[in-house]
Amino acid sequence: MSNETSMNPDITTTEVGIRKLREVTIYPLSVHDQLKATEIITDVINTFSTFTELEDSNVIDAVVGILKPNISAILKLVVDENEEISLSELTNPQLERIVNIIFAANYKEVIKNSQDLIGKMKPLLASMRS
Repeated sequence: MSNETSMNPDITTTEVGIRKLREVTIYPLSVHDQLKATEIITDVINTFSTFTELEDSNVIDAVVGILKPNISAILKLVVDENEEISLSELTNPQLERIVNIIFAANYKEVIKNSQDLIGKMKPLLASMRS
């Protein structure tokens, strides 16, 4: 089998860098790592919900404090073990592109398929209740 035919189609490359661009490979998450990433995202969202109790001046510090380590943790899950994407070398559009790649490869189809499955199960569950 040639290298091209055995290549995972969810593997994507993108460029990162401020002054000098470099290409990085973004890999799809394993189920284990996807659950870990989802847990991180859930924790961040739950933490954001507590920010309503903070003074406006403290919200920015709190947002940065929670996002910085968690973005880095998720980035480590999608690159080679010996590669790192530092937040100091990312622009906001580059980070957004990486987030979109991660979402498309790991969550988009799962969400769509889950919604389809739930739709198919609703009549079955309704008939079981009768």
